[in-house]
Amino acid sequence: MPGMKTYLIGRSPDCDIVLADATISRRHAELVEGADGRFFLTDRQSAAGTWSRRAGEWTQLRQAFVTVDEQLMLGRYVTSVKALLKLLAQQKSGGGGNGPTIQVESDLPIGGVMRNPHTGEIVRKG
Repeated sequence: MPGMKTYLIGRSPDCDIVLADATISRRHAELVEGADGRFFLTDRQSAAGTWSRRAGEWTQLRQAFVTVDEQLMLGRYVTSVKALLKLLAQQKSGGGGNGPTIQVESDLPIGGVMRNPHTGEIVRKG
């Protein structure tokens, strides 16, 4: 889908946004920035989960739209979309590497999941 940017978040050095925290999975979550400026966060079956603080309570997320300032917790690492994007800019400007890559459906596991073209949600095939 044109205009979308997708960032892989995790402990692995090949992620777009690298978080060096033991409670974060190697490929923990995926953040999609839509052409309309909205953000969609998907947990990638991480061991410790992805959470959002809504109405004063932590709610586990599998997939959800999130706001820029919404408090998020990946494993035990508390952050926000704004903080993740700031970290992305720092990592991109601070050190080697090729910068973020845009993940497309062909990068996903074959036969495992696909993106709903209407909602951007990642769904299991068949």
